[in-house]
Amino acid sequence: MSAFKLREYQSKSISDLYMAIIVEKLSDEEAKRHRNALKPQDEGYAEVKKLDELVDNLTRNALNESNLDSTSAKQITDIMKDAISFAFEKSAAIIVMKFGDTYVNLNDDQEINVSTHTLRNLEPFSDYYAEDEYRFLELDGKVVLDVDSFEPFEEYEKKFFKKQDFIVQN
Repeated sequence: MSAFKLREYQSKSISDLYMAIIVEKLSDEEAKRHRNALKPQDEGYAEVKKLDELVDNLTRNALNESNLDSTSAKQITDIMKDAISFAFEKSAAIIVMKFGDTYVNLNDDQEINVSTHTLRNLEPFSDYYAEDEYRFLELDGKVVLDVDSFEPFEEYEKKFFKKQDFIVQN
């Protein structure tokens, strides 16, 4: 079911459309799973391994300089490494339409829940597309945005993800 009706999308101006990055924090469990699954070719792997090495060195130094037993040192190491995972986020480039105070993700035709998601790097859709290069269609009960070319969207995505360093991208 569409967030709004086709005619409501069609009646909106291009100035109500934006390119954006939608960000969702990972749950504790997802973050730990992601962290443990990182491979050398993955983005962020080197940074996470560098932090791991730093945590290991700090714990080793604390163990050597205090009466800390090896079990306690391992617990502290695990806690610190888990804390690093909490910074992981899922992010993706999307196109949104503004309806008053509400933003609708045109990738899935759903209202964005601002309590669980953040929109970053909003840029006018008109910086990438002209009025005659897009249209709204209804397919299987959902409104979809049809564009003449994906190149402007890919340009936006590359521009943003080049500037930012996200561990997880969807």
